[in-house]
Amino acid sequence: MAVQRVTIQLVEEEDGDFGSPICFRGQCYHSLQESCLQAGALFLDPCFPAGPPALGYDQLGPNSEKAKGVEWLRPHEFCQNPQFICEDMDRTDVCQGSLGNCWFLAAAASLTLYPRLLYRVVPPRQSFQWGYAGIFHFQLWQFGHWVDVVVDDRLPVRDGKLLFVRSAQRAEFWAPLLEKAYAKGGGLPWFSHRLHGSYEVMRGGHMNEAFVDFTGGVGEVLYLQPDTPVLFSAIRHALAKESLVGATALSDRGEYKTEEGLVKGHAYSITGTHKMSLEFTKVKLLRLRNPWGRVEWSGAWSDSCPRWAALPEEWRDALLVKKEDGEFWMELGDFLKHFDTVQICSLSPEVLGPQPKGGGWHVHTFQGRWVRGFNAGGGQPGSGEAPSVWGGGDGPWDRGGQSGLGETKRPTSPFPPETETFWTNPQFQLTLQDPDEEEAEDDEGGLGGGWGTLGARSGRGGRHPKCTVLLSLVQRNRRRLRARGVTYLAVGFHVFRIPEELLGLQDSPRRRELLAGLLRADRSPFSVRRDVSRRCRLAPGHYLVVPSTAHAGEESDFTLRIFTERQHAATEIDNAVSADLQVLTTPSVPLEFEMEQLFQELAGEEEEMGADQLQTLLSIALEPGDRASPWTHPPGEIGLRTCEHLIHCFGQGGHCLTLSEFQQLWYRFQGWQATFNKFDADKSGTMNSHELRLALNSAGFQLNNQLTQLLTSRYRDSHLRVDLDRFVSCVAQLTCLFRHCSQHLSDGEGLLYMTKRQWMQLATFS
Repeated sequence: MAVQRVTIQLVEEEDGDFGSPICFRGQCYHSLQESCLQAGALFLDPCFPAGPPALGYDQLGPNSEKAKGVEWLRPHEFCQNPQFICEDMDRTDVCQGSLGNCWFLAAAASLTLYPRLLYRVVPPRQSFQWGYAGIFHFQLWQFGHWVDVVVDDRLPVRDGKLLFVRSAQRAEFWAPLLEKAYAKGGGLPWFSHRLHGSYEVMRGGHMNEAFVDFTGGVGEVLYLQPDTPVLFSAIRHALAKESLVGATALSDRGEYKTEEGLVKGHAYSITGTHKMSLEFTKVKLLRLRNPWGRVEWSGAWSDSCPRWAALPEEWRDALLVKKEDGEFWMELGDFLKHFDTVQICSLSPEVLGPQPKGGGWHVHTFQGRWVRGFNAGGGQPGSGEAPSVWGGGDGPWDRGGQSGLGETKRPTSPFPPETETFWTNPQFQLTLQDPDEEEAEDDEGGLGGGWGTLGARSGRGGRHPKCTVLLSLVQRNRRRLRARGVTYLAVGFHVFRIPEELLGLQDSPRRRELLAGLLRADRSPFSVRRDVSRRCRLAPGHYLVVPSTAHAGEESDFTLRIFTERQHAATEIDNAVSADLQVLTTPSVPLEFEMEQLFQELAGEEEEMGADQLQTLLSIALEPGDRASPWTHPPGEIGLRTCEHLIHCFGQGGHCLTLSEFQQLWYRFQGWQATFNKFDADKSGTMNSHELRLALNSAGFQLNNQLTQLLTSRYRDSHLRVDLDRFVSCVAQLTCLFRHCSQHLSDGEGLLYMTKRQWMQLATFS
């Protein structure tokens, strides 16, 4: 049978060595260190030069009051015998400076609880004595990749003291250098060469951002209520499994100290738990730490509380440290009165290392983008939003989306209906087969399985077999744009159950109509956070996960990760990449007499037509009233750039057209014109960019999401419309692309294999 289509089969590239992270901006630590040692010079970082721009753009801008008197010094220039990490380092060493980044410091303090995790972020064998070259490096997880970030050791100092984070042990410098690496590379794409970070982009944020960047794990937010029943066990289990845990006392008026010594609007680390019986009463204590390294809780079970005297001496010695170090104990009931959220970062299998056979979590990671006019379809009616502002901790959050542990309240602020565009959003099919193994519940009930952070066994499902699914949606590359006024969007996702009979619905012409009838199985809150996660308990079966922004037309890159306890299958709903061979080969059809005469008149004696003449010819042919033109109103002329594309596509020489070449062009142009007319239903001379994929499919091209996103961004106008000129240019370029691919096919074969990277390099034509 003759080959009917040219199909590009995209294959995954070989996975790299996980132990070798990507070098941020191509800077290799060991190569740079060796070069400096050989030259006898200290490293100067050209990608993050010490100076006013590295401090910030607003409150820390070059002319700001806070930036005055700042010097950039290496530790040995203002400290005797500096150390990278002191042997007795612990969680109380990380102390906040004058930058409002308590969220980052609380996460760093939690990291010190687990040396194995700390040394992944802060690689060992770095020193101010042995092999010192003024260069240090750190590893951060960035949207699916571990990235190695190098910095020089010039730090901002004023009056001989560090301006920002410092260690309680004054000669220890791993923490301020980690802060500098995060300012340089945190929130930035590892491949970015044009954009620079700054310390000020770290002002205000959420602990889970740093938690995830330190571990590659998944952050979950628990919105607390006075009677949250399983919180203590959730925190205890999380800490036992090396999860990072923090808490925030929310505020709608910035940071301020209460009479009990707590700081509202501030982030705290949760570093331990203790449960004991005291006079027939169970006492549940949480150990918290203020990243300031001072200002402690003064209520019950504080350092100076007389209740400690009632405990056996060995308990007091083990628990109580009477020291102004920012760390204190607090009873669970008091904690629930004063704190509003707990943030838990559960570790991913990547961080946990090799798992025993049959154990560990199974993960799929997808990279995507919402593109205005293509797949930025907005949320469904009834998606509740939890708004936020930038602040020292979490900002004033509305709990309309989620409350307690996994319990969903009725939304308080539904979004306006976006039903018309919702199903244009990116979609991912998830298949769950085997339910989780049941585990014994602890003495507070509801906990078991998974990472032990949430009530995985509780809920409406009872003892029916269920699968634990953890979904994590992350907005990419937005913190770095804060200097331009860009903030996080409200984002979230819906999960729909797919009946067996509709599994092939992505190939149906009635797809959107069928999708609208799916029943929703779960959804996340829509929150103005970088990371939005949800732990679901779903019956075995097929599901559709639809991540979206709250409102249609909002653009952003995103990463979606799907974690399950048992094996699962997950794929992006996407088209194959192919083209009908008929659109690549054009029969020689004689021109109408008027068109041939017009060609000869414009081509002149050389009988060849350049881009200028072709533009004139098409302008005449498309005039209203001409029998070649179907429009009542002129569609606008075909641009010179498009004419160049057409000549490149149909002209053998690439710069002009002969009469026979123009015959082929005109035949194909009329077909593209007819396709465009089909989707220009109101004869306005434009079609909606949402329909571009359908129009291209009608023209013989089937494209994947990534290329269609690229084409939509390139060929839409500011009103999300595509005119004939843009459409013809797009189709001409696709024709050239697939003709090039068809030249590499084997005899009788219509299939060509390419990696995704090769395909995008080829498809990113100018």
